Amino acid sequence: MQVKRQKHGKYKTKTYASYRAMIQRVTDENHKSFEHSGGRGIQICDRWLDPANGVLNFFEDMGERPEGTTLDRIDVNGDYFLENCRWTTYSEQNFNQTLKAHNTSGKTGVSWCSERGKWEVYISKEKKRISLGRYDSLEEAIKVRQEAELQYYGYIKE
Repeated sequence: MQVKRQKHGKYKTKTYASYRAMIQRVTDENHKSFEHSGGRGIQICDRWLDPANGVLNFFEDMGERPEGTTLDRIDVNGDYFLENCRWTTYSEQNFNQTLKAHNTSGKTGVSWCSERGKWEVYISKEKKRISLGRYDSLEEAIKVRQEAELQYYGYIKE
């Protein structure tokens, strides 16, 4: 027996686009972000994957996507489910990412510049990268980055 899908009229909304992108990141091995989502074991709750009502359940749980926001997982290592998802600004989502594989400092926004022989520090806000300077010691660079995290986001990223 084939599951009858319910019509929802949400196909052209940004909320639906976020829903579809989430599904693709987690289930489509050819998606550019699969390795950071489904490829590392991230899953989507059964309620949102339900063949008949998944889209409507997602809309019911998350509501319409507010302008200027994107779907974000609170715990970046956790699955997609109501208690772990929120609509957030691009800046907040960017701040809430896992440490990049090529990071050598152990701290987001702090990288070694071999050309200058110093640690460079930056932070991103509203899709803009803000330079916070160059420092001789890693400890000083991390301290500057943490102060900026408090200033721009209100907390220090672990």
